[in-house]
Amino acid sequence: ALPISTVMIADGQVQIIREIASPIFNKSGKPAGAIESITDITGLREQELALRVSESRYRTILENTASAIAIIDEDETLSYINPEFEKIIGYVKGEIEGKKKLTEFVAPKDLERLQKYERDCRVNPHRATANHEFQFIRFDGYVRTGFLTITPIDRKSTRLNSSHLDHL
Repeated sequence: ALPISTVMIADGQVQIIREIASPIFNKSGKPAGAIESITDITGLREQELALRVSESRYRTILENTASAIAIIDEDETLSYINPEFEKIIGYVKGEIEGKKKLTEFVAPKDLERLQKYERDCRVNPHRATANHEFQFIRFDGYVRTGFLTITPIDRKSTRLNSSHLDHL
């Protein structure tokens, strides 16, 4: 990590600066000077703090909502599940995230319909409809009926989707 300092400038404002220095040597190898760069990174640090606060706020909402929420990668792998999703499906994060696909939890009779819905949401995200009823399979094999809404959350590529699962 580069050295970072906090300095107070003439008008009393505080600035955060990053300093980089490299020595310059003469022909005999003795120090003859230095090249230094000092960059004001106050704005960058303020943006980083605002991003951390925003991420914390949204994580708190996701982790404490009464709806089951998952993020599904393009290959249908579940890359995130919230605690309510864990509770409803009966698995814990470590068993699912990055390891299981959404299709592994869908009852066979609803699989083709769910895959078509997901494809339609990726192709035309603004025309996606909410609350598609389907059956899902819990860890214990018990089949439950729920509602699923898929909402693209990556506007550039529709690579990620958010799933919302309510049980009946």
